[in-house]
Amino acid sequence: MQGIKEQTAAHGGVSPSGDAKLTIWTLGFLFWTFGSLVWIFGSMLQKEEVRGFCFDGVKDGGDKMKLIEEVLCFSLDMFAMDDRDAVRIFRNCPSLEELTIVGCYFTTPHVLKFPGPNLRFLKLLGLSRFHEIDFSFPRLREIVYSGNPPVIREETLSCLSNAAFEFASPPKDFNGIDRNLIECRAFEILERVRNVRKLALEGLYIEFLTRHQELLARLPTSCATVKHLKLDLYPDKKPVKVVMFLLRRYPNLQTLCISIKTLSLTSMGNMGGQIPLEELNGQSMLKCLRKVEIKYFGGSGSELDLVRFLLGNGSVMKEMDITYSPHKRTDKASRTFLNDMVLAFTKVSPDVAISFS
Repeated sequence: MQGIKEQTAAHGGVSPSGDAKLTIWTLGFLFWTFGSLVWIFGSMLQKEEVRGFCFDGVKDGGDKMKLIEEVLCFSLDMFAMDDRDAVRIFRNCPSLEELTIVGCYFTTPHVLKFPGPNLRFLKLLGLSRFHEIDFSFPRLREIVYSGNPPVIREETLSCLSNAAFEFASPPKDFNGIDRNLIECRAFEILERVRNVRKLALEGLYIEFLTRHQELLARLPTSCATVKHLKLDLYPDKKPVKVVMFLLRRYPNLQTLCISIKTLSLTSMGNMGGQIPLEELNGQSMLKCLRKVEIKYFGGSGSELDLVRFLLGNGSVMKEMDITYSPHKRTDKASRTFLNDMVLAFTKVSPDVAISFS
Protein backbone atom coordinates (compact mmCIF):
# COMPACT_ATOMS: atom_id res chain seq x y z
CA MET A 1 0.00 0.00 0.00
CA GLN A 2 1.58 3.26 -1.14
CA GLY A 3 0.94 6.90 -0.47
CA ILE A 4 2.15 7.29 3.10
CA LYS A 5 4.97 9.75 3.51
CA GLU A 6 6.61 11.46 6.42
CA GLN A 7 7.45 15.13 6.23
CA THR A 8 8.92 17.65 8.62
CA ALA A 9 6.96 20.87 8.34
CA ALA A 10 7.99 24.19 9.78
CA HIS A 11 5.03 26.24 10.96
CA GLY A 12 5.01 30.01 10.83
CA GLY A 13 2.35 30.46 13.50
CA VAL A 14 1.91 29.18 17.02
CA SER A 15 3.88 26.00 17.62
CA PRO A 16 2.22 23.47 19.94
CA SER A 17 4.90 22.86 22.54
CA GLY A 18 7.45 25.48 21.63
CA ASP A 19 8.95 23.18 18.98
CA ALA A 20 9.95 24.82 15.71
CA LYS A 21 8.95 21.77 13.67
CA LEU A 22 6.37 19.01 13.71
CA THR A 23 6.47 15.55 12.22
CA ILE A 24 3.41 15.14 10.02
CA TRP A 25 2.24 12.02 8.21
CA THR A 26 0.43 12.46 4.91
CA LEU A 27 -2.04 10.04 3.31
CA GLY A 28 -2.24 10.98 -0.34
CA PHE A 29 -4.54 8.54 -2.17
CA LEU A 30 -8.28 8.14 -2.59
CA PHE A 31 -8.72 4.40 -2.06
CA TRP A 32 -8.02 3.87 1.62
CA THR A 33 -10.40 1.40 3.25
CA PHE A 34 -11.66 1.93 6.77
CA GLY A 35 -9.74 -1.10 7.99
CA SER A 36 -6.51 0.14 6.46
CA LEU A 37 -6.97 3.61 7.91
CA VAL A 38 -7.58 2.32 11.41
CA TRP A 39 -4.53 0.04 11.24
CA ILE A 40 -2.29 2.80 9.86
CA PHE A 41 -3.38 5.35 12.46
CA GLY A 42 -2.86 2.91 15.28
CA SER A 43 0.60 1.90 14.05
CA MET A 44 1.84 5.44 13.51
CA LEU A 45 0.50 6.80 16.75
CA GLN A 46 2.55 4.26 18.69
CA LYS A 47 5.67 6.13 17.58
CA GLU A 48 6.64 8.88 19.99
CA GLU A 49 7.94 11.18 17.25
CA VAL A 50 4.59 11.37 15.48
CA ARG A 51 2.97 14.64 16.52
CA GLY A 52 0.25 15.05 13.93
CA PHE A 53 -1.51 13.86 10.80
CA CYS A 54 -2.32 15.23 7.40
CA PHE A 55 -5.08 13.47 5.44
CA ASP A 56 -4.87 14.36 1.77
CA GLY A 57 -7.59 13.41 -0.70
CA VAL A 58 -9.41 10.79 1.36
CA LYS A 59 -13.04 10.64 0.27
CA ASP A 60 -14.72 9.48 3.44
CA GLY A 61 -13.83 9.34 7.09
CA GLY A 62 -16.78 8.07 9.05
CA ASP A 63 -16.83 7.13 12.70
CA LYS A 64 -14.36 4.23 12.38
CA MET A 65 -11.28 6.45 12.50
CA LYS A 66 -9.72 6.14 15.93
CA LEU A 67 -7.28 8.79 17.08
CA ILE A 68 -5.60 8.72 20.46
CA GLU A 69 -5.57 11.63 22.86
CA GLU A 70 -1.95 12.66 22.23
CA VAL A 71 -2.54 14.06 18.72
CA LEU A 72 -1.54 17.75 18.66
CA CYS A 73 -1.70 18.62 14.96
CA PHE A 74 -4.49 17.57 12.59
CA SER A 75 -4.91 18.46 8.91
CA LEU A 76 -7.70 17.60 6.47
CA ASP A 77 -7.26 18.32 2.76
CA MET A 78 -10.02 17.59 0.19
CA PHE A 79 -11.89 15.42 2.68
CA ALA A 80 -15.63 14.62 2.68
CA MET A 81 -17.59 13.53 5.73
CA ASP A 82 -20.69 14.08 7.77
CA ASP A 83 -20.12 17.02 10.13
CA ARG A 84 -21.26 14.84 13.06
CA ASP A 85 -18.43 12.42 12.25
CA ALA A 86 -16.01 15.34 12.23
CA VAL A 87 -17.15 16.39 15.68
CA ARG A 88 -16.67 12.82 16.96
CA ILE A 89 -13.14 12.73 15.54
CA PHE A 90 -12.10 15.99 17.17
CA ARG A 91 -13.64 14.99 20.48
CA ASN A 92 -11.19 12.10 20.50
CA CYS A 93 -8.34 14.63 20.27
CA PRO A 94 -8.70 16.70 23.46
CA SER A 95 -5.03 17.77 23.28
CA LEU A 96 -5.36 19.10 19.72
CA GLU A 97 -3.55 22.43 19.31
CA GLU A 98 -3.41 22.90 15.53
CA LEU A 99 -6.23 22.24 13.07
CA THR A 100 -6.14 22.79 9.30
CA ILE A 101 -9.16 22.13 7.08
CA VAL A 102 -8.75 22.94 3.37
CA GLY A 103 -11.25 22.26 0.59
CA CYS A 104 -13.36 19.87 2.65
CA TYR A 105 -17.03 19.08 2.16
CA PHE A 106 -19.41 18.33 5.01
CA THR A 107 -22.50 16.50 3.84
CA THR A 108 -25.05 17.78 6.35
CA PRO A 109 -26.24 21.42 6.31
CA HIS A 110 -25.98 21.92 10.06
CA VAL A 111 -23.97 24.65 11.70
CA LEU A 112 -20.35 23.49 11.89
CA LYS A 113 -19.14 23.62 15.48
CA PHE A 114 -15.89 21.77 16.21
CA PRO A 115 -14.80 21.13 19.79
CA GLY A 116 -11.32 22.39 20.61
CA PRO A 117 -10.70 23.34 24.25
CA ASN A 118 -6.92 23.53 23.70
CA LEU A 119 -6.84 24.65 20.07
CA ARG A 120 -4.28 27.40 19.43
CA PHE A 121 -4.07 27.54 15.63
CA LEU A 122 -6.96 27.20 13.15
CA LYS A 123 -6.77 27.33 9.36
CA LEU A 124 -10.08 26.92 7.55
CA LEU A 125 -10.12 27.46 3.78
CA GLY A 126 -12.27 26.51 0.81
CA LEU A 127 -15.49 25.44 2.51
CA SER A 128 -18.75 25.65 0.62
CA ARG A 129 -20.32 29.08 0.98
CA PHE A 130 -23.50 27.31 2.13
CA HIS A 131 -21.80 26.19 5.36
CA GLU A 132 -22.58 28.10 8.53
CA ILE A 133 -19.61 28.26 10.94
CA ASP A 134 -19.67 28.82 14.70
CA PHE A 135 -16.31 29.16 16.50
CA SER A 136 -15.76 28.86 20.22
CA PHE A 137 -12.11 28.14 21.03
CA PRO A 138 -11.15 29.76 24.35
CA ARG A 139 -7.37 29.36 23.83
CA LEU A 140 -7.10 30.18 20.13
CA ARG A 141 -4.11 32.41 19.30
CA GLU A 142 -4.07 32.41 15.49
CA ILE A 143 -6.75 32.02 12.83
CA VAL A 144 -6.56 31.94 9.02
CA TYR A 145 -10.09 31.86 7.62
CA SER A 146 -11.67 32.13 4.17
CA GLY A 147 -15.43 31.94 3.61
CA ASN A 148 -18.65 33.58 4.74
CA PRO A 149 -18.33 35.80 7.82
CA PRO A 150 -18.61 33.27 10.68
CA VAL A 151 -19.97 33.49 14.19
CA ILE A 152 -16.95 33.82 16.49
CA ARG A 153 -17.49 33.99 20.23
CA GLU A 154 -16.12 37.00 22.11
CA GLU A 155 -13.92 34.84 24.33
CA THR A 156 -12.24 33.48 21.20
CA LEU A 157 -11.72 36.86 19.53
CA SER A 158 -10.26 38.41 22.66
CA CYS A 159 -7.53 35.73 22.79
CA LEU A 160 -6.29 36.12 19.21
CA SER A 161 -2.84 37.53 18.52
CA ASN A 162 -2.78 36.85 14.75
CA ALA A 163 -5.91 36.91 12.58
CA ALA A 164 -6.45 36.72 8.82
CA PHE A 165 -10.00 36.88 7.44
CA GLU A 166 -10.91 36.62 3.76
CA PHE A 167 -14.65 37.06 3.43
CA ALA A 168 -16.80 35.96 0.51
CA SER A 169 -20.35 37.03 -0.23
CA PRO A 170 -22.92 34.58 1.19
CA PRO A 171 -25.79 33.35 -1.01
CA LYS A 172 -28.97 35.41 -1.05
CA ASP A 173 -30.89 32.57 0.58
CA PHE A 174 -28.49 31.32 3.24
CA ASN A 175 -30.41 28.68 5.19
CA GLY A 176 -33.16 31.20 5.87
CA ILE A 177 -30.74 33.76 7.36
CA ASP A 178 -30.75 37.36 6.14
CA ARG A 179 -27.54 37.93 4.18
CA ASN A 180 -27.21 41.42 5.66
CA LEU A 181 -27.04 39.92 9.14
CA ILE A 182 -24.21 37.65 8.04
CA GLU A 183 -22.31 40.55 6.47
CA CYS A 184 -22.68 42.55 9.69
CA ARG A 185 -20.61 39.92 11.48
CA ALA A 186 -17.62 41.70 9.97
CA PHE A 187 -18.33 44.54 12.39
CA GLU A 188 -18.79 42.21 15.34
CA ILE A 189 -15.36 40.71 14.72
CA LEU A 190 -13.66 44.13 14.59
CA GLU A 191 -15.52 45.19 17.73
CA ARG A 192 -14.23 42.23 19.73
CA VAL A 193 -10.68 41.74 18.45
CA ARG A 194 -8.84 43.52 21.24
CA ASN A 195 -5.42 41.91 21.56
CA VAL A 196 -4.48 41.05 17.98
CA ARG A 197 -1.03 42.16 16.72
CA LYS A 198 -1.26 41.02 13.09
CA LEU A 199 -4.57 41.54 11.31
CA ALA A 200 -5.61 40.83 7.70
CA LEU A 201 -8.99 41.95 6.30
CA GLU A 202 -9.17 40.46 2.82
CA GLY A 203 -11.67 39.54 0.14
CA LEU A 204 -14.91 41.48 0.63
CA TYR A 205 -14.26 42.51 4.23
CA ILE A 206 -13.85 46.23 3.53
CA GLU A 207 -16.77 46.12 1.11
CA PHE A 208 -19.02 44.74 3.87
CA LEU A 209 -17.98 47.66 6.06
CA THR A 210 -18.81 50.00 3.20
CA ARG A 211 -22.27 48.49 2.72
CA HIS A 212 -23.17 48.92 6.39
CA GLN A 213 -21.52 52.19 7.28
CA GLU A 214 -24.13 52.99 9.92
CA LEU A 215 -22.33 50.48 12.14
CA LEU A 216 -18.93 52.19 11.92
CA ALA A 217 -19.72 54.34 14.94
CA ARG A 218 -19.98 51.19 17.07
CA LEU A 219 -16.33 50.30 16.55
CA PRO A 220 -13.98 51.09 19.44
CA THR A 221 -12.11 54.33 18.86
CA SER A 222 -8.74 52.69 19.43
CA CYS A 223 -7.14 49.25 19.20
CA ALA A 224 -3.59 49.87 20.34
CA THR A 225 -2.33 46.30 19.97
CA VAL A 226 -2.44 46.13 16.15
CA LYS A 227 1.09 46.51 14.73
CA HIS A 228 0.72 44.94 11.28
CA LEU A 229 -2.31 45.33 8.99
CA LYS A 230 -3.12 43.83 5.58
CA LEU A 231 -6.13 44.93 3.52
CA ASP A 232 -7.87 44.16 0.23
CA LEU A 233 -9.42 47.30 -1.22
CA TYR A 234 -11.68 48.21 -4.13
CA PRO A 235 -10.57 51.52 -5.74
CA ASP A 236 -13.71 53.53 -5.06
CA LYS A 237 -14.03 56.68 -2.94
CA LYS A 238 -16.27 55.20 -0.26
CA PRO A 239 -14.20 52.09 0.61
CA VAL A 240 -11.04 54.21 0.56
CA LYS A 241 -12.63 56.54 3.10
CA VAL A 242 -13.64 53.52 5.19
CA VAL A 243 -9.98 52.48 5.23
CA MET A 244 -8.94 55.98 6.30
CA PHE A 245 -11.53 55.79 9.05
CA LEU A 246 -10.25 52.39 10.20
CA LEU A 247 -6.60 53.42 10.23
CA ARG A 248 -7.22 55.98 12.94
CA ARG A 249 -8.23 53.08 15.21
CA TYR A 250 -4.69 51.68 15.11
CA PRO A 251 -2.41 54.34 16.63
CA ASN A 252 0.51 51.90 17.02
CA LEU A 253 0.37 50.51 13.49
CA GLN A 254 3.88 49.91 12.11
CA THR A 255 3.38 48.17 8.74
CA LEU A 256 0.51 48.40 6.26
CA CYS A 257 0.00 46.29 3.12
CA ILE A 258 -2.86 47.13 0.73
CA SER A 259 -3.84 45.08 -2.33
CA ILE A 260 -6.03 46.93 -4.84
CA LYS A 261 -8.77 44.73 -6.29
CA THR A 262 -10.65 44.98 -9.57
CA LEU A 263 -13.77 47.08 -9.17
CA SER A 264 -16.76 44.99 -10.27
CA LEU A 265 -20.27 46.14 -11.13
CA THR A 266 -21.55 44.16 -8.14
CA SER A 267 -19.29 45.93 -5.70
CA MET A 268 -20.10 49.35 -7.22
CA GLY A 269 -23.82 48.72 -6.80
CA ASN A 270 -23.51 47.88 -3.11
CA MET A 271 -21.45 50.87 -2.00
CA GLY A 272 -23.57 53.54 -0.37
CA GLY A 273 -23.99 55.76 2.64
CA GLN A 274 -21.72 58.48 3.95
CA ILE A 275 -18.50 58.35 5.93
CA PRO A 276 -18.35 60.78 8.88
CA LEU A 277 -15.60 62.90 7.32
CA GLU A 278 -15.12 64.96 10.45
CA GLU A 279 -13.63 61.86 12.03
CA LEU A 280 -10.85 61.90 9.43
CA ASN A 281 -9.64 65.35 10.36
CA GLY A 282 -6.81 65.81 12.81
CA GLN A 283 -3.07 65.92 13.10
CA SER A 284 -0.74 63.09 12.15
CA MET A 285 -2.68 60.05 13.38
CA LEU A 286 -0.25 57.40 12.07
CA LYS A 287 2.58 58.22 14.42
CA CYS A 288 4.15 54.73 14.42
CA LEU A 289 3.65 53.73 10.77
CA ARG A 290 7.05 52.94 9.24
CA LYS A 291 6.38 50.91 6.12
CA VAL A 292 3.57 50.94 3.54
CA GLU A 293 3.21 48.52 0.63
CA ILE A 294 0.58 49.07 -2.06
CA LYS A 295 0.08 46.29 -4.61
CA TYR A 296 -1.71 46.42 -8.00
CA PHE A 297 -1.82 50.22 -7.90
CA GLY A 298 -3.95 51.61 -10.74
CA GLY A 299 -3.61 55.33 -10.15
CA SER A 300 -7.31 56.14 -9.77
CA GLY A 301 -8.34 59.30 -7.96
CA SER A 302 -9.37 57.39 -4.83
CA GLU A 303 -6.08 55.48 -4.77
CA LEU A 304 -4.16 58.75 -5.04
CA ASP A 305 -6.26 60.17 -2.20
CA LEU A 306 -5.22 57.21 -0.06
CA VAL A 307 -1.53 57.67 -0.87
CA ARG A 308 -1.80 61.39 -0.10
CA PHE A 309 -3.49 60.58 3.21
CA LEU A 310 -0.79 58.10 4.23
CA LEU A 311 2.09 60.42 3.32
CA GLY A 312 0.37 63.29 5.08
CA ASN A 313 -0.13 61.37 8.34
CA GLY A 314 2.82 58.98 8.60
CA SER A 315 5.18 61.16 10.59
CA VAL A 316 7.88 58.47 11.03
CA MET A 317 7.37 56.62 7.75
CA LYS A 318 10.56 55.22 6.23
CA GLU A 319 9.33 53.27 3.19
CA MET A 320 6.46 53.34 0.74
CA ASP A 321 6.62 50.66 -1.96
CA ILE A 322 4.11 50.99 -4.81
CA THR A 323 3.69 48.11 -7.29
CA TYR A 324 1.65 48.91 -10.37
CA SER A 325 -1.14 46.76 -11.78
CA PRO A 326 -0.26 44.69 -14.88
CA HIS A 327 -2.16 47.15 -17.07
CA LYS A 328 -0.21 50.16 -15.77
CA ARG A 329 3.11 48.37 -16.12
CA THR A 330 2.69 48.44 -19.89
CA ASP A 331 1.91 52.16 -19.95
CA LYS A 332 5.21 53.94 -19.37
CA ALA A 333 3.86 57.45 -19.91
CA SER A 334 1.07 56.95 -17.37
CA ARG A 335 3.48 55.48 -14.82
CA THR A 336 5.85 58.43 -15.20
CA PHE A 337 2.98 60.88 -14.72
CA LEU A 338 1.76 59.05 -11.59
CA ASN A 339 5.27 58.77 -10.17
CA ASP A 340 5.75 62.52 -10.45
CA MET A 341 2.34 63.19 -8.92
CA VAL A 342 2.98 60.96 -5.89
CA LEU A 343 6.46 62.38 -5.34
CA ALA A 344 4.94 65.88 -5.27
CA PHE A 345 2.54 65.04 -2.41
CA THR A 346 3.19 66.63 0.97
CA LYS A 347 5.17 64.28 3.23
CA VAL A 348 5.24 64.82 6.98
CA SER A 349 8.13 62.37 7.36
CA PRO A 350 11.43 63.82 6.10
CA ASP A 351 12.93 60.33 5.79
CA VAL A 352 10.35 58.51 3.69
CA ALA A 353 11.67 56.80 0.55
CA ILE A 354 9.08 56.07 -2.17
CA SER A 355 9.78 53.30 -4.67
CA PHE A 356 7.80 52.26 -7.76
CA SER A 357 7.82 48.97 -9.63
